[in-house]
Amino acid sequence: MKNPTEIRNIALIGHGGDGKTSLAEAMLYSAKATDRLGKVPDGNTVMDFDPEEINRKISINLSAANFEWNGIKINILDTPGFFDFEGEVIQALHVADSALVVVGANGSVPVGCEKALDLCIKRKIPCMVFINQLDKENADYKGTLAALQNRYPKVLPVELPVKDESLIEAAASNDEELMMKYLEGEALSQDEIAAGLRTAIVLGDIIPAASGSAVQNKGVNNLLDLIVALMPSPVGRENIGTENGNPVTVKCDPNGKLICQIFKTITDPFVGKLSLFKVYSGSVKTGLQLYNVAAEKQEKVPGMYFPKGKKQDSADVIGAGDIGAFAKLQLSRTGDTLTDGAKIKMPDIIFPEPVYILSVSSAKQGEEDKVFTGLSKLIEEDNTIRISKNTETFETLISGMGESHVDVTCKKLKNKFGVEAVTGVPRIPYHETIKKPADADGKHKKQSGGHGQYGHAKIKFEPYYDGDFLFDEIVVGGTVPKQYIPAVEKGLLECIQRGVLAGYKVVNIKCTLYDGSYHDVDSSEMAFKIAASKAFKAGCAAAGPTLLEPIYSYKISVPEAYLGDIMGDMNRRRGRILGMDLVDGRQIISAEAPLAEMVKYANDLRSMTQGRGSYTFELVRYEEVPNQLIPAIVSASPFKRKDEDDD
Repeated sequence: MKNPTEIRNIALIGHGGDGKTSLAEAMLYSAKATDRLGKVPDGNTVMDFDPEEINRKISINLSAANFEWNGIKINILDTPGFFDFEGEVIQALHVADSALVVVGANGSVPVGCEKALDLCIKRKIPCMVFINQLDKENADYKGTLAALQNRYPKVLPVELPVKDESLIEAAASNDEELMMKYLEGEALSQDEIAAGLRTAIVLGDIIPAASGSAVQNKGVNNLLDLIVALMPSPVGRENIGTENGNPVTVKCDPNGKLICQIFKTITDPFVGKLSLFKVYSGSVKTGLQLYNVAAEKQEKVPGMYFPKGKKQDSADVIGAGDIGAFAKLQLSRTGDTLTDGAKIKMPDIIFPEPVYILSVSSAKQGEEDKVFTGLSKLIEEDNTIRISKNTETFETLISGMGESHVDVTCKKLKNKFGVEAVTGVPRIPYHETIKKPADADGKHKKQSGGHGQYGHAKIKFEPYYDGDFLFDEIVVGGTVPKQYIPAVEKGLLECIQRGVLAGYKVVNIKCTLYDGSYHDVDSSEMAFKIAASKAFKAGCAAAGPTLLEPIYSYKISVPEAYLGDIMGDMNRRRGRILGMDLVDGRQIISAEAPLAEMVKYANDLRSMTQGRGSYTFELVRYEEVPNQLIPAIVSASPFKRKDEDDD
């Protein structure tokens, strides 16, 4: 078991295609943790082992591995660079004590690098930069460094031993004793410089930069030396949990109370569930009974491992500051805190909300249960996927971060569970209502030998704005006997589920039963239900039926340069701009728009902002659909009553 001061937990983050996985492979190879240098194009890397990753030649999942360098254990967390898989980056940064931002030497700062550095700065995560791909033709190290420094002035190239005077001054600036030595002209030792730089990096005063070529394994040894010398151990990170709702500091102490947290779940139909975790305090051993703070239940640890891509090395004990994997936990999920009995809970992992929504169903009839069982297991390993049921459109919906995210999830479903799902554009849950009062006479009369059927209801229909539905009765003289009045209401309640215009749910309607007639022998509850249904169809058709559409509020966050494009696009979507606020250098646009115009907004916003935009949304109300749009919606409705069809 390693002392926590001898551990470095570092997340590899940055733009897609800039070589994070290749750098992870080079690190493993340099440290002799592997006997060959895996290559992404060949599909033989340690970190990208999912069939979809191999097929697409991009990282999709967070992947962990470990090795030793100069007596220090380094846990690397390789993350996807593609924006659809942002949740994996969030999971890695939740437990990493530092981050390594990988950027290709292309003479610019790509948006993925920009977002990665901004995320580290916002979350106060110590980070360094590796300018990669110096072996490529037209590689521009100086241009890339200049572009980084132009946007992030704290980026400074670092080499060991440190001889640069500005770096030595920065190292001394946070330590009074070192500063006095420096000002008095005394030479600082390399250990003093490293300690000073480490403090400056933790405080965010410096972002060290190294360079090299991952695929050629050049500059990687120097990078590993820098990680060991300059990046913080888990001891340097302040972790705040809660106990009975009160904040409590969790010290990275191998002899303290056992507190660990699951930050990633991997499901496999053959191997079972693997739960990656970080130990914040104490140490965990195989066979222990752990207490799940969220579930308030005990969980036995059947087996533990140190992860290395898709392979694992068995572990009997894992100590404070280290990262491991539990095998086959039964009840614990991503984000759960496990302890030896303490009721201390580590902070939740805050995932981005999914914004790209499609309908999902089974490709083969009869496999619906298999599809949704498989999806529920995939949700365990990807917390940015949601499955929900729309009770109005009768569709199952899958929500993700973008088109590729949902597509990858469906491919995983086929690869892991052998069932195929199909997706489509979700139906808009329109509503129907009426715009004016109307009376209707509904009569059901049938004679076919023996007892017949007879029910007769006169009902007034009118707009009602204090709720979705109100039933009233003002029958006098017993023209509709009391025992049949509930049947009239029940018949109307069934009818409002499918309106007369396009078959959508009817809202904001008041139905008043004021007269009718009955037959002593032939009247029944069913007869009056049918009479109410006939009155409903006739009355609503005469009461100015129209469609209502869902209106959502949107909070759209973009750099100021894209403000004009976003506002113009929102106007084209029948949207309304409600206001703007400048927050942390970004414009937050408040707007409202019909859902029908925003179905593919996640992809469109990404295109308009080169991936720099984001948004959240929520339903606020329903509004009347413009008259010119109604015929097309009615014509396309899958719910239109057959007895209402034109043909």
